[in-house]
Amino acid sequence: MIQMYKLLPSRNQWKSKAIQRAHEIREQRKTPKRYQAKIAELQRQLQPAEEKQKKFLNSPLAPVVEITPATETRTLCVLLIRQGIVSYRSIPRILQLLHANTSLTLGWIPHFTSVINWTLRVGLGLLLQVKPLRTSWAAIIDHSIDIGTKKVLVVLRVSMAALSQRGSAIQLQDCECIGVTVSETVNGETLSQDLEKIFNRAGLPAVIIKDHDSTLQKGVRLWSEKQENSILVIADIGYLMATALKQQFEKATAYQQFISLLNQGANHLRQTDLAFLIPPKLRLKGRFQSINQLAKWGEPRLLVFAVKGRAKQGSLLARVLVTQTLPQALCQNHQSGITSHGNS
Repeated sequence: MIQMYKLLPSRNQWKSKAIQRAHEIREQRKTPKRYQAKIAELQRQLQPAEEKQKKFLNSPLAPVVEITPATETRTLCVLLIRQGIVSYRSIPRILQLLHANTSLTLGWIPHFTSVINWTLRVGLGLLLQVKPLRTSWAAIIDHSIDIGTKKVLVVLRVSMAALSQRGSAIQLQDCECIGVTVSETVNGETLSQDLEKIFNRAGLPAVIIKDHDSTLQKGVRLWSEKQENSILVIADIGYLMATALKQQFEKATAYQQFISLLNQGANHLRQTDLAFLIPPKLRLKGRFQSINQLAKWGEPRLLVFAVKGRAKQGSLLARVLVTQTLPQALCQNHQSGITSHGNS
């Protein structure tokens, strides 16, 4: 009985040690296989990277570009234009100020015409790098107002994703210029050829946005007829509203009197302490596209002129009213006419 009492614990202890040792031995046999499988998987994942590395090492090295002080000055000028948003004529003055009052040392101060040339080269480089997009985008097409004897066609690209995400009017960072052409002769045929060159390089748009200019209409129509799939063309709502306002008000007597009084008032107010009351200057062409600015300016002033009674003697209002008073009928006509259309 005594011997059995001693043997049973020894047997159980030996058995548990044997089981533990067997488990450890099995784990030692399985571990190398697991590591080998992981190594093989990592090698398969690294194979594409190694192939790219071999191609990179075998490819000729890119030439090293030496950054000279002159290059740094040109780069600084272009960055001031693109990111600092300053005028070309301001660049030499800014550089002169930095050279005289900071540790920045410049070999020379460039002329502003050189800055214009460098900036144009950057713009040309960006145009040459235009490539098709995988996502859908809209093309905005417009002609500039005549510059001498030439017209400039500008085509902008706006991503449809940017339009949906912003949910409001697009901004400068949403647009990309993909085409600029300058021509002396502009018609539907030449415009169609220009669009074909631009869209061959930038890809086909999902939507084209333009105004109702007859040349643009014909050019876009001729280009669209050559395409396999139809492309949606949307008219510019601002141009449509400007055309409607022009037809309604351009020949109206009240509108002509209003414009005449504005010009007379602006001539009297210039170079005086009342110059802040000068109305916004409207272009002869495209005047009705910015007529809302004139309406916003004129609405509070028409209300002031329509008030009955006299202003306090010597006050600013009295000085304005003494110069010229708008007729009551003119105030009413424009309050009910131009102002309502400008607000809409």
